[in-house]
Amino acid sequence: MTIKRVLLPVAGSTLSTPQVETALEAARALGANLTGLYIDKDDRPIRGYAMSAEFTSTLATAGSAEDPVTKLAGHRAEQRERAARRARDQFMSACDAAGVSLSENGSGAPGTANWTIVSGSPRSAIADHAGEDDLVVAASDAVTEDMREI
Repeated sequence: MTIKRVLLPVAGSTLSTPQVETALEAARALGANLTGLYIDKDDRPIRGYAMSAEFTSTLATAGSAEDPVTKLAGHRAEQRERAARRARDQFMSACDAAGVSLSENGSGAPGTANWTIVSGSPRSAIADHAGEDDLVVAASDAVTEDMREI
């Protein structure tokens, strides 16, 4: 079996440069494409969260007519977007340093890399995407634990 596609699942903000370098080395040695799969796993419901009086007061006086729960949801969405951008930037920097170009259209050409973002359960996302790839690099403890469950 020829390995043409390597998957690097990234659960939340757990990406580090050594993880990407490990996956890049595997893809390069095999002449394969590398897909960085960022999994936005923060899908917890907002309602039912206990908020301190100080936090609620801060949200209420932020100059908006929005209720605190709506503000909290917006704040969490911003944090998740920043984490996804940070992980993508790390991925792109490592690819750049290794001389691996990013595929603009996700073609999966050998020697290139691409970045995909999905939301939901890491186990489901990894299971769904791993079927399209030949090798999964579980380069973090969080991903390794999810892989055991699968």
